[in-house]
Amino acid sequence: QGKDNKNADAIVGYIVSMRPTNSVKRLAFTLVELLVVIGIIALLISILLPALSRAREQANGVACLSNLRQIAIALHLYADQNRDRFPAPAWIGDPQPDDWIYWQKNRDPKEGSLVPHLGGYTAKVLRCPSDEVDLHHQTSGSSTDPVDKYLFSYTVNESICNHFNRVNKKRLLVRSQIRHSSNKILVLDESSTTIDDGCWFSVGGSVSNGANVLSIRHDKRSENSSDLNAGRGNAAFADGHAEYTLRLNSTKPRYYDPLID
Repeated sequence: QGKDNKNADAIVGYIVSMRPTNSVKRLAFTLVELLVVIGIIALLISILLPALSRAREQANGVACLSNLRQIAIALHLYADQNRDRFPAPAWIGDPQPDDWIYWQKNRDPKEGSLVPHLGGYTAKVLRCPSDEVDLHHQTSGSSTDPVDKYLFSYTVNESICNHFNRVNKKRLLVRSQIRHSSNKILVLDESSTTIDDGCWFSVGGSVSNGANVLSIRHDKRSENSSDLNAGRGNAAFADGHAEYTLRLNSTKPRYYDPLID
């Protein structure tokens, strides 16, 4: 029994030796330390968020360029099967059977003339990922009728796609007439503040009522449809390539008029 008592005393002594003494402090954050950590985290977030936002916008810009390239290729595929002529530009008035996109409230977008050449209807391909299409202004309608909005981001060049030639029974442009096709804008990402249909008229160096302006949504600057010198935007050209180009270029005849060098 004496031996057992010694063993018990030894165990108790070992347990007591394992207890923290007054010289060992418990691990814990003070309030000041916690506030410092929170402040550092907040500072890091404030530094990283703009960089993340820019990276996301750059990715959206690349996706937008890809969309434009697909549309430009589809326009050429259409021309291949239609005597070298491009489809109609889906102007706000006088809808045409061969409009490249059907967007009015009484038309099914799946029936647009370009859809078969895009591999089927996919709204994502027709919308820039940075464009809030639901905020586009109404293009027609009244207090009693449903309001029409152009719920897509891209518009094609009227000078090449010839809406007015169609309605006035004039000869349509053919691809072989396009001079320096690598310079001529065929389809572009239009500003959400000016877009109202699938047709783009160059403003020709001046902004007026109803002007169609190249979007600069992917630029570091905010969208501004009244400043033609502001920034760059995405466009695809008549030779099929797409690029990030100066808005100012879209106002010059050598970039929009297919018959000018």
